Amino acid sequence: MPENPYVFGSPASGSSFVDREVELDTVTTLLREGRNGVVKSPRRYGKTSLLSLAISTVRERDRGRMGMVSLAGALDVRGVANKLATEVFRGPLGGIRGSTAAFAEMVKSIRFGLSLAMDHDGKPKVNFELARESEEWPEVISDVIRLLGRLGDGKRPVGLVIDEFQRAHEIDPSLPWLFKDLVDNLPGVSLVFAGSRRHLMEQISQGALQRIGTQMSLPPIPLQVMGVFLTERAAAGGKTMPVAVAERIYELTEGIPNDVQQLAFWSFEAATAGEIGPEHVDAGLDRLLAIEEDGFSSLVSRLGDVQARVLAALSAGPQAHPHGAAFMRAVGVTGTSSVQKAIAALEAKEAIELTPAGAWRISNPFLRQWLYRRD
Repeated sequence: MPENPYVFGSPASGSSFVDREVELDTVTTLLREGRNGVVKSPRRYGKTSLLSLAISTVRERDRGRMGMVSLAGALDVRGVANKLATEVFRGPLGGIRGSTAAFAEMVKSIRFGLSLAMDHDGKPKVNFELARESEEWPEVISDVIRLLGRLGDGKRPVGLVIDEFQRAHEIDPSLPWLFKDLVDNLPGVSLVFAGSRRHLMEQISQGALQRIGTQMSLPPIPLQVMGVFLTERAAAGGKTMPVAVAERIYELTEGIPNDVQQLAFWSFEAATAGEIGPEHVDAGLDRLLAIEEDGFSSLVSRLGDVQARVLAALSAGPQAHPHGAAFMRAVGVTGTSSVQKAIAALEAKEAIELTPAGAWRISNPFLRQWLYRRD
């Protein structure tokens, strides 16, 4: 049986990576040339895949001392420090581990206390002293990032990509300003800040990180590009996919790259052989919604009454005027403040998002399909 050629839920690489040539070249150039930048992208747009590929490219082609860390899951400033230090030691500093003396000297010279052990893969894992006062953690972060400046020799690029950077702002709004100061004092070191919560990343990029370098947002991949990708990948898996079927997959998923591949995956599975037809897309969508049903039900059950009704109303399609009389009638409220509060809460939960055209829509197209069918 042919292997399913579509990849979702994890970073895509090689033939599974779609388009993004311009964006990939931009990030790669920033890392190679020691420049800084900000990358903003909604979830499931391929941001992590893009950044991972850029890091790999500079490592392989330029012998760059590179690292990439996600701040997702950090609970406090100490957690941010631990994540950053572990990746700096594994990534950029990892190249000097073969020189035991140099590595020991680098560790010895830093001002903060830490324990450095090797995990079962032979990679360093960093933990800081428990006794530190909370106000010292920004200094620890500063020391960690400044280590990158000591690696620069003018021959090999040095850089760090910090993904889900909005988490730093959520933990302590002063942290982005700390990184702004570090950027100003580390010439030749590339720091690329990336995030997926658009409203927070916009706030950060218009504040602390406004002038640190290149600012870029990942747009949706165009239909014509994604359509060609879907048909070519189907052929690589031993099946055919008509252009109209590829367009239907794109439409149902609103062009979100991860979701396009996810629906294509289940459509491919539904077609036991030969051509992938519209009926296989429908069957794939049915299966996907059945898989996700418990999660969707749980999400809706945790919403307030007005929030749930706003979400249900948006299942009919994007809404540019959520405070208009027609939408409020659909939601069943008379005051705009209730809708405003519900929209703010749903955006904070990442259940809805503002489109580039200025309309509110449900972030997950499969959740929208599930709600539309349920109602």
